[in-house]
Amino acid sequence: MEIQNTQDWLKVGDEIGIFDGSQVAGSAVVTDHDVLDIVTWRVDGEHGLPGYTPGNPMRIMHWSKGTGDTEPLDADFINGAGV
Repeated sequence: MEIQNTQDWLKVGDEIGIFDGSQVAGSAVVTDHDVLDIVTWRVDGEHGLPGYTPGNPMRIMHWSKGTGDTEPLDADFINGAGV
């Protein structure tokens, strides 16, 4: 997942988390104000590794370092070659 901080609403130290239910599937801490890449991972039951389950809805949450507040984010997902 890639988040473009075009409105400058993300601040250094903020965190974005990707959740499948209560399971964290990926997260990243903001280190600059351009683009934030977040790697998510798929559950691997064979090896006991947590992650997202394909087909389950995902929630994207923003935690503000400045205020300590957590809020949900809306996302537009783009699929295709070169994306």
